[in-house]
Amino acid sequence: MRVPVRHWRTLFHYLRRLEASFAEAKADGRAYVNWHLREDGVIWISEWGLTEAEQKGRCALPDGFDRTPWLRPALALDAVAPPLSALSEVALFLDHVWTVPAPLVPPAPTPLKPP
Repeated sequence: MRVPVRHWRTLFHYLRRLEASFAEAKADGRAYVNWHLREDGVIWISEWGLTEAEQKGRCALPDGFDRTPWLRPALALDAVAPPLSALSEVALFLDHVWTVPAPLVPPAPTPLKPP
């Protein structure tokens, strides 16, 4: 990208600021810095990587979080699943405007008689 000569002073000012931002990011332990250059010579930073402390803070779990819930015994308050025999009734949601009720079990076929 070409920058007109009249903007060089601004460009060098922002290059020094960008270099200071790179030094700050390196001192903080950031992995990357995304920066952009506008046509008027302004350099701006759109994003930069998270430090280890910021990453840990973002991914922190609350105290008392159970990492392996399958290892703990079931509580007495946990609901017990009903047996399969209680689930034999089939309930269907029918939108009576768009669907026509049909029997769940089709009728037995009628035997054909010879002509």
